[in-house]
Amino acid sequence: MKLKIVSITAVVFAAILSLQAVEIKFSSNSPVKAGDLFKLKINLPENAGDIKVNFNGETKSLQAGLKYFIAADYAYKYAKIVNDKDTASGKGVTASSKYQSIFSVPFPQDGKSYTVWARAKDGNLCLRKIIDGKSKELKWNWAASKDFKWRSFGTYSNTQIGKEFALMTGAKTPFAVIDSVILAADKKYRPEGIVKAPDSFSWQTDASSVGIHEMPLTIIADGRQSVHKVKVEVLPGPSAPIGMAKKLTVSEKDYINVPLGKAAQDPALYPDFNIFNQAYENFICQTQMGIKFSGKASFIALHCKKYPNLPKTVDISVNKKLNGLAFLHTEYWQGERGRQIAFYNVTYRDGSKVNIPLIEEINIAGSMRSAETPDALSLFTANSGSIDFHISLFVWKNPHPEKVISNVAISNNLSRFFKEENRTVPLNVSDFSSQILLDLVGIKSNAAIDVLLQATSNKEKAGAVESMVTVNFSKVLGKINPYVFSTNETGIMNNDNPVFDDYLTKMDKIGCRMFRLHSGWSLQKIYPEGLKGPRLYEQLDAGIRKLLKGHPEREIMICINKIPKYIDPLKEADREQFAALCVDLLQHFRKKNIRVKYWEIYNEVYFKGVQQDRSLWKMYNLTAEKLKKIDPSLKIGGYAPCWPTLAGIRDFYGHCHKNVDFVSWHKYPTGSSKTPDEYIMASTNVFGKDAGNIRKAIQQITPGKKVELAITEYNINYNWRPHDPRQATYKGAVWMASTLNHLIKADVDIAMNWHSRSGGTFGMLSPSNEIRPVARLFYVCNRYVKSEYVWSNSNSRDIECLGFVQPGSHIGLMLINKDSASKKVKVSMLNMPPLPEVAFEGNAEIYSIGLGGWKKYGGNMNSVMQIPMQGHEVKLIVAKLPGK
Repeated sequence: MKLKIVSITAVVFAAILSLQAVEIKFSSNSPVKAGDLFKLKINLPENAGDIKVNFNGETKSLQAGLKYFIAADYAYKYAKIVNDKDTASGKGVTASSKYQSIFSVPFPQDGKSYTVWARAKDGNLCLRKIIDGKSKELKWNWAASKDFKWRSFGTYSNTQIGKEFALMTGAKTPFAVIDSVILAADKKYRPEGIVKAPDSFSWQTDASSVGIHEMPLTIIADGRQSVHKVKVEVLPGPSAPIGMAKKLTVSEKDYINVPLGKAAQDPALYPDFNIFNQAYENFICQTQMGIKFSGKASFIALHCKKYPNLPKTVDISVNKKLNGLAFLHTEYWQGERGRQIAFYNVTYRDGSKVNIPLIEEINIAGSMRSAETPDALSLFTANSGSIDFHISLFVWKNPHPEKVISNVAISNNLSRFFKEENRTVPLNVSDFSSQILLDLVGIKSNAAIDVLLQATSNKEKAGAVESMVTVNFSKVLGKINPYVFSTNETGIMNNDNPVFDDYLTKMDKIGCRMFRLHSGWSLQKIYPEGLKGPRLYEQLDAGIRKLLKGHPEREIMICINKIPKYIDPLKEADREQFAALCVDLLQHFRKKNIRVKYWEIYNEVYFKGVQQDRSLWKMYNLTAEKLKKIDPSLKIGGYAPCWPTLAGIRDFYGHCHKNVDFVSWHKYPTGSSKTPDEYIMASTNVFGKDAGNIRKAIQQITPGKKVELAITEYNINYNWRPHDPRQATYKGAVWMASTLNHLIKADVDIAMNWHSRSGGTFGMLSPSNEIRPVARLFYVCNRYVKSEYVWSNSNSRDIECLGFVQPGSHIGLMLINKDSASKKVKVSMLNMPPLPEVAFEGNAEIYSIGLGGWKKYGGNMNSVMQIPMQGHEVKLIVAKLPGK
């Protein structure tokens, strides 16, 4: 029997498959709203024979002469639908008065005879034929029963019963309740118990199902099969966020533009701040929520270390009664998240004042961090050529609208010294940042200020009562690169000791596929006096050999982390010497048969003045070209800035793209060990956004070129005085799992945590090689999270999920609870392949990292599961496919 798919015709969501000369149609109720039941029905013609149908992991056998109806789906117009757990669908149909038709369906017009069966309880029922819209009693069944039983009403053809028939209740109460009805062409057929519709499939959607799914429908006959993809669209339900707030607007009569006055600066005098380019002009000429902002190329910028001549406080004259103010502002660099770094001060004509604090990443966004804040609306990211500026709208409601506002001051005249944290890291010093006011708007009406407050608030609403996750195993979205669970090796030249050997034994178990050699070695250590002096290769060689021994799959990325002190990139001769050092090292590796494929040139050189002289880019190009002449198969990239600043990455790639195989960057979301857990957990999604923005910038410069993306350092906290304890605990593992989830879904090629060992709390292994929770996470991910990731979604920001498939081997799901509270997660697995039945221990292995430590136990992976999650816990559920 030959099966083939032919085109979809006539009815939307109905497809036709050809089975010899037989057409099999199916239909569904897609699109459905989240929370509704998706239904798929198969219509099998009489000459089709017996076939099997598989949909969403469920297989049913269909007989051509058997037709099944859920009574609640075909209730007559005056019938009552009641809940009943003893029915096939959870619902039954009954009457509200005596002699009432409660069920009606068309009768097959094929000339064959069918026995009419109804599963019912309580009162009696009568079969009625309907001809030309008029019904007539055909046969009564008096077998009333307290429990559901199958009742027969005899065998009929369409000439006897007409085009339609109905079932009617009698006069005695309680009236009959019907569960389901069957028409059977086989006179020997006898239904028993609850019969599920053989020709129907269903899927209970929820808030995590929103999206478009293609779900395979497989028809099997005579050992052959035909597959058709059923399109299922799940629309947001009533509780799903739809982002309407950002569409709210005000009218021109509701606001006034307040001139910034004589204190406004000329951007030409401050090139680092000058964002008034074509992109900014295109943004500012568009109204935002009904407001047309000033298009003048001027701003108020406050004092910072780079521009000490700027004022610490600026007054802006207002002299009007207003219901509120809207500030279009941004910031150069930034302080620490949650810390007040400046303020607005509103002074009324009567002398009274109101202070409005500006708090990092709450109502103002720094250049080096997330653009999103809970109390201000991100509108645009501008670029000055040297740095990005996140422009946001912050709205303040005036508590005294009856008073005249005399003036508004903006000031950062605050103490910037905090004893509890190390302030030696430039990114963590508030003195480096300047707050910039681009426009000030006065809001005249109370209604308008409320509209703007609603539109600019990004605070997360109360979470869903039930956490829900959906995974679609047939919807592969991308590849999982094996180098995404990699790390930094920080002591490669200190390798001749038992501690290093024990470290390697444990790292072999963890299974990282790539090691970046960063600290612990440098060009100057190998060449202390340049090429004219000694060449100290031995310790570096020994360390790399140990890392690679017995691991043909493992790759080394060598980071040219420090420019030797005897090299000045501004001098051409020194640039030549730098390139010659790298060439000599490569030639040495080749001579000794040491495989080092990835070469990362530079490490966090932003503060060296890259943007002003470009000498570093010249030295990069020179070095890369010479290395490639020796070995064209090398992967060369950089430039590893300490933050994924697009301006710097664009500048590097724009000057060097001919010699770039991968673009690398670093990221640590916080510099304070006191940054709340909620913030660091919420910040993980930005890792994926960074990768997307960098890929977009690369494609703008070199459309179509494949460039690998590599985040070569990341962890929770860039600071080490004090070390952040969370990096060495289960919280660090949960944070890392979430970060990896976003990096995988952003199709990042290489990700290397900082780092493999020691280093206070940073290492996956402690200074004594103790195995920490992050090491256990990498161990299980390197074993199982491979090959392909599939569509997976959660209805909660706190619960994340990653579905993955290793074809022919296993399937799995990583669940992450970023919240401190325990949760029960409903998991729906779509199109889950058949799994072996395993007695006692179940068909799946479950790995857990959380407050209770590291656990491994057996369980079952089912199409629908309720999975308990502790606060701050990550679980991996892995099921082997049959035969594995």
